[in-house]
Amino acid sequence: MQHQLPFFPNQAQLLTYLKLLDKVKGTLINFNCTNIYKEGQKTMATAKFAALND
Repeated sequence: MQHQLPFFPNQAQLLTYLKLLDKVKGTLINFNCTNIYKEGQKTMATAKFAALND
């Protein structure tokens, strides 16, 4: 059996929405997996999030 990596095709779309809405973090959820909590989530942050610590 071959191990399959999580599939998140909309990463660029999420980053675009985060920039347009002036948000710092967002979450992509893939419902086509066996365990959403372990495999089906990906949290993404913009460069603005890194600047919050300054």
